Amino acid sequence: MRNLTFLLPLLLVGCLQQTDSPDITPEPSSKIRTTIANSLEGADRKDCLTIYGIYTAASEYVSNHQLQAANAAELYKQLQKMFELTDWSIGKYPQFTTAHETVMDPLLGSPQQTIMDRRAEIADLFKQIALGAQDAAR
Repeated sequence: MRNLTFLLPLLLVGCLQQTDSPDITPEPSSKIRTTIANSLEGADRKDCLTIYGIYTAASEYVSNHQLQAANAAELYKQLQKMFELTDWSIGKYPQFTTAHETVMDPLLGSPQQTIMDRRAEIADLFKQIALGAQDAAR
């Protein structure tokens, strides 16, 4: 429960963050960012911003060493919980679901593989997913 108490404020901050203000430093495009943006083409702007908020919060959560998941299966459960908190319908955008799994699977490895030593890579991955969703919202 303590983890959810920490995640919810981050999620809300990410979702409520203004998006029409200019970026201070433009982030370089990446294959992951482009893949996610393309998978959300035509998606509702609000949904794109929800994904942006979730993955911005998740990136911060992992960057700040708050990651409580010992393996990929636990991390997936935490991500699913964040989506549930926003009443997100899993599979709402099948192309996003496929793209999301495609970019996540190589980094996370098998469900039981430890991820604690790859926190920086995971945080960057989440940031790229968030930025792809932000690009799709524009």
